[in-house]
Amino acid sequence: MKFLCFVLSILSVLSTKPGVSQTKEISLHSKDTILIKSAYSNDDGVSEQKKISEFGAIVINEIMYNTDEREEEWIELYNTRENTINLKNWTIGDRRKTVTITSGDYFINSGEYVVLGSAEQKNYPYISIPSFIELNNTGDDLVLKDSSGALIDSLTYDPSWGGGRNISLERIYYENPGFEAANWQTCQDSLKSTPGSLNSCSPKQYDLRIVENSLTFDTENTEPDNPLTISVKIENFGRNPISEASLNFSFSPLYSDSQQNIETLKISELLPGEIKEFSIIWENRQPGTFYIIADIQTGLDQVPDNNILEKICSTSYPKGTLYINEIMYNPEPGNCEWIEIFNAMDANIELFSWSFSDSDADPFGLADSSCIITPGEYIIIAKDSTICETINNTSKVIINTKFPSLNNTSDVLYIYDATGKIIDKVNYDENWGGAKGKSLEKINPRISGQKANNWATCVSSAGHTAGRENSIYTKILPAATQLSITPNPFSPDGDGIEDTAAITYSLPSATAFINLKIFDINGRMVRFLANHEPSGAKGTFLWNGFNEDGQRCRIGIYIVLLEALNKQKANITVSKKTIVLALPL
Repeated sequence: MKFLCFVLSILSVLSTKPGVSQTKEISLHSKDTILIKSAYSNDDGVSEQKKISEFGAIVINEIMYNTDEREEEWIELYNTRENTINLKNWTIGDRRKTVTITSGDYFINSGEYVVLGSAEQKNYPYISIPSFIELNNTGDDLVLKDSSGALIDSLTYDPSWGGGRNISLERIYYENPGFEAANWQTCQDSLKSTPGSLNSCSPKQYDLRIVENSLTFDTENTEPDNPLTISVKIENFGRNPISEASLNFSFSPLYSDSQQNIETLKISELLPGEIKEFSIIWENRQPGTFYIIADIQTGLDQVPDNNILEKICSTSYPKGTLYINEIMYNPEPGNCEWIEIFNAMDANIELFSWSFSDSDADPFGLADSSCIITPGEYIIIAKDSTICETINNTSKVIINTKFPSLNNTSDVLYIYDATGKIIDKVNYDENWGGAKGKSLEKINPRISGQKANNWATCVSSAGHTAGRENSIYTKILPAATQLSITPNPFSPDGDGIEDTAAITYSLPSATAFINLKIFDINGRMVRFLANHEPSGAKGTFLWNGFNEDGQRCRIGIYIVLLEALNKQKANITVSKKTIVLALPL
């Protein structure tokens, strides 16, 4: 009874302290042991812990234990409670030593951090302790006690938990025990530590994120006519629920800054730790290679860096989009083999993701970096830079050391798009055309390359037409030879007006050898303009009105005779037309 009166007298003294509100807790234990816990606040409302603080009220939150200099080591504390706590006369210790944090008042508010170390004052909350404990690089025991000696937090860290040379060890969840290795991680921040702020690996109040590697679609579904299902997983990694957010799906062509929307979805409420999958169907997609982009839009999110995820997706092109248009398979000594490709589409094509092969080699990428072929453009692909010495300097060239050695007798060439689909195939043969130092040309790049009669030997004097229209190019072959002369009449008198006649022809054959002769009205040949000249389906010769002896012909009517022969020197066609040589009045 006397002891109880003593207790009541103590409470009476506490209750009579002026200007103070108080709470009192009395616990009666066996053998009359009484635990008295009293907290009171001063006039400015700051609470002070007089006896015992609750375990976990202050936690060891981050440790820099492996540094170049000892004074660079530190320990970060975090106040997990709603009230302010005074660290006066608290201690921190390891296996060898315990030190007092501060002998004066130091109030740490709810949700605030303070860093303990032996360095000078920092630009974040910091308590400098001259005799600060020395943290072991191989692991150590840490013990935090309040002013009454009560244990507040403790752990035994190990290098296997994380951290490293000048990289801190961070606590992930302050609510979870500090003695669990799974609750610690190496700092992920670019500065390698986060003293005085939220740990890089700790959840923020608001943080929606796209789950890593969760953006998926059917990679086998490559045809543009087939709808593509795109899915992604969203996780609420923060501490609070989020309901006002949207998920945007878009696409961007490879090596392009343009971005086009596919669909936007509203994200319904996501609770902390909850993961949901969202899906859309992409219809009417374009051929090509794209980045599919999933992007979370919300004003609350505190970690925007994890709100976006992208993945490459390729849609196949129609066959015949890109054509093999010219082949140099048997070059002169010292020159290299090459092929020319042509873009028959009305849109740009990114060649970085395309590939090429022949019958003996595995497919290899056409380009090592971004390479755009525009509509109607030609690009040459060769093994080495000697190609640049033999072609027009304005031609676009891709040099690739993996370019195969082309066979002189026959070979099969393939062009693949990014999905691996064969877009063009040519199984050429030496009988199709081409020769030593002369390329094999296609009549028209937009027609099939599988037929021998669509190819022939280049008739250009250079032996090729790399990077430009083929010498045998024709849109549509006429049903019969067409021969025209302009001007007609013409007057080769040297006055600079209508001195030369242009004799133009179109043949019903992609290639031919041309004989062009001029006869007078009596049937005598006066000029042999073309003698077995190689030609494409069309061409032009000029006559200046002079005969074989270099003399100007007389005024009168002349006959133009055109003979076109095939490579067996058989006649394809013969055409005649009259031309009048006159003098001006």
